[in-house]
Amino acid sequence: MTPMSRADWEVISVYTRRQALADGLLLDATPQAREAGFCRPLAVTATLKADIPSSDDLVSILFQFHSLIIAGHGSDSLLVLPDVFGAPAWLHVGSDDEAQPCLTLMRPEDY
Repeated sequence: MTPMSRADWEVISVYTRRQALADGLLLDATPQAREAGFCRPLAVTATLKADIPSSDDLVSILFQFHSLIIAGHGSDSLLVLPDVFGAPAWLHVGSDDEAQPCLTLMRPEDY
């Protein structure tokens, strides 16, 4: 049996970032991200957002992630804060539905 390559895979279903934003699974936090120094669109998962008491707290978390980036910590696509309101938070760098760079702030279980 010959192994299949990704080119041979049949796409069964696609759930886009745009759909996740429309469904409320992702929440746009681009204004808060800009306030913290980010220049790309940023969404936060509803799971993590439920743990963040206020918009000011979200901006504070984003400032912490921005500081990690400036200091050169993390990988090319993932940064981790070990304790954000009692649990780890990840900042994932990826692409949106148009293959443009974007950021997603989430709990590890949201990945």
